[in-house]
Amino acid sequence: MALSSVDSPGKRLHDRRLEKQMSVADAARITHIRPDRIIDLEKDDYSNFPSLAYARGFLLIYARLLEVDVTEAVTRLENSNPVDIDEYEYLSGKPAPLTRSLGTGRRVLAGLFGIASVFVVVVYLVYHIVRTENRLDDANIVQKDQQLITQPGPAPTAVPVVPPPPAPAPTVARAEPVASAAPVAPVEPATNEIELHPLKKAWVKIEKDDADSAPIYEDWLYPDTRGLVLHGKKFWIQVDNGDAIQITENGKPVPYNSPGIVVQ
Repeated sequence: MALSSVDSPGKRLHDRRLEKQMSVADAARITHIRPDRIIDLEKDDYSNFPSLAYARGFLLIYARLLEVDVTEAVTRLENSNPVDIDEYEYLSGKPAPLTRSLGTGRRVLAGLFGIASVFVVVVYLVYHIVRTENRLDDANIVQKDQQLITQPGPAPTAVPVVPPPPAPAPTVARAEPVASAAPVAPVEPATNEIELHPLKKAWVKIEKDDADSAPIYEDWLYPDTRGLVLHGKKFWIQVDNGDAIQITENGKPVPYNSPGIVVQ
């Protein structure tokens, strides 16, 4: 908006500034108004101001510096609300830009906010995709484990049963032959005939004539054998279980530790 008049407020401001020998830069430094806006005020051109309220406030500030009465011009402006000096950013000591610069800043901030929003969305999508892939991998692993669990295994192979080894046959005393169906050779009357009949499985150790002599028999006796027939004067017999062996001397049962036999 421009005021067309020969004696316009802008011309009076321009003339008064020249009378005071003040440059545009000096006026801008004192009033904290940009030099191009001072030139606009002196040309009565208010189209470069954000609003008529700003233009009216700047006009009052500049007119107060040069002591020029611009009341009539101010009243003709559409917006009658002046800009307070405290609200004017230049007078507050802050190097703030003009409204146009503020608009550019807002656009920059809006652009940065848009870029940040796009970045957040991209990060979320990537996270969602990665998480979905991990879930699919976990599901595949669980499915494979279930298949391995439910898959029937090979039929167990029958283990051949190995029969236990046969029980060792009773060892016949090395010094005397085992009783058999053959007739027993006649012995001298001074010797005794000792027979051992196993009732249960028993371990037997037999020594003859001397308790410290080498055993003539040391082995197991089983109830399914015919037993042992011994000839001699005296025997020392060791049995792990006394109830498992029946001993006779010359055909008669004898108690343990008889004169001709000692059972330990």
